[in-house]
Amino acid sequence: MNDWILQLTGNTVEAGSEIIGSQLKFHGNVEWGWVAFLALAFAAVIWGSYRWLPIELSGSRKGILVILRATFLALLLGILLGPVLSLELSRKIRRTLLVLVDNSRSMAIVDPRVTPDDIKRAAIAKEHLDPGKGLEQPLEEGRHGEFKTLARTNVLQSVLANKQLNLLPTLSEKYDLVTYTFGSGGQVKELQRAYRTKEDDARLTLKDFPWIKEIEAVHSATAMGDCLLEILDRK
Repeated sequence: MNDWILQLTGNTVEAGSEIIGSQLKFHGNVEWGWVAFLALAFAAVIWGSYRWLPIELSGSRKGILVILRATFLALLLGILLGPVLSLELSRKIRRTLLVLVDNSRSMAIVDPRVTPDDIKRAAIAKEHLDPGKGLEQPLEEGRHGEFKTLARTNVLQSVLANKQLNLLPTLSEKYDLVTYTFGSGGQVKELQRAYRTKEDDARLTLKDFPWIKEIEAVHSATAMGDCLLEILDRK
């Protein structure tokens, strides 16, 4: 709606900016009440100058003269008041979000799930329960055993590949996702990135993140501090 205002500014506004607020001010901080008073005074002058004309004029000619004089007085009022339109602009900048995946052997550990809530969380990760209904929904009798003994890597892959959660595609709408795996010191690897060629391209889907199926637990240790420093150095 305000695109034409931005077009009038030429190259003084960065691409992708949008108007979120505007304010019209006058020279000397003249209040709107005085502006209205001057406008009414000029209107009264125009009306009076043609109300008691000694010469009779046709309606069309009188209308043309009124328009010309009103235009002149409006320009004069604009020169005296010096109006300035202040625009408040906002520009969206996509930020980078780092996703770190632990590739150490500790991810192969099978964590025992004893409480009903922990079991339900595993069931949600495996798409057996609806994540939108939370932990209040019941789990079918006889299915608890399926989710009591799942390896950490299994749960992680299930969460990332969950079509109902749709975690990575949703995050990619606001951020540029950069994913690394880490383990022992120096064992940092950047995974395949998913891109949109244009801002208005179709949303990314889980198929754009094939590395989810390739997550493994292979490193003998988790040197998180060293790996974080290396990743920050790369960025």
